[in-house]
Amino acid sequence: SCRMGKSSVFWCALVGLFCAANCKLPDYINVCPQNHPNLSACITDSITSLIPRLKSGIPELEVPSLEPLFLDKLTILGQSRLSTNLTNVEAWGASDFKILKMVPTISKNSRKFKFEVIIPKLYVTGNYEINTKLSFIELKGTGLFNANISTPHFECMLKGKKIERDGNNYLHFEKMQCNVVLGKSSIYFDNLFNGDPVIGKGINDAIEDNSDLLFEEAKPNIVAAVTKKLTEVGNKITDSFTFEELFP
Repeated sequence: SCRMGKSSVFWCALVGLFCAANCKLPDYINVCPQNHPNLSACITDSITSLIPRLKSGIPELEVPSLEPLFLDKLTILGQSRLSTNLTNVEAWGASDFKILKMVPTISKNSRKFKFEVIIPKLYVTGNYEINTKLSFIELKGTGLFNANISTPHFECMLKGKKIERDGNNYLHFEKMQCNVVLGKSSIYFDNLFNGDPVIGKGINDAIEDNSDLLFEEAKPNIVAAVTKKLTEVGNKITDSFTFEELFP
């Protein structure tokens, strides 16, 4: 126990620092030996078993919760002529991902993972600011928005290289690269025209009719934000344990 006084707290802190550098992997991280007879299935099972912890976050590794996934700021601008800034964006449902395919490529100093993932549904919320024209209508407003994206399908490549830090080897990932196909999407803006129920509904209906185009325009920014966050999660884990621990 670390409740016995200042000296005990000191020794507990010292033991904690020693353990952080030398303790074995926690039981919720299942490693896959590189000579595993079915490495692809082993990695898939290992990630799948980690999902409940990713959902709530792993404080001891400084891994934030995936529910919600904070995407910060997004901008939409393109052929739909609906120019809007989206801030404080949160996506719900990312932790329900299913791995459809996993192809690992290993070498002495690197690891590559080519994989396909599908998410049943993403629910996205945040704040919007619009100042644009839509069908000759001056469209201005600020407020809350909510959106649904069904079955986004990700095809990704994650590359990592062995690096040396403080006398130990670690795996560090480059930013994940993904191609994404979005399913049916919809978005709704609250408080258009100061909350006018008739005009606001009419404009939202018009936006709904063009929502697929709208999300295609937003897709590069959505993908960039998601892949940045997920790469950070991967590096939080690999920065916490040595290369040799994670890849025996």
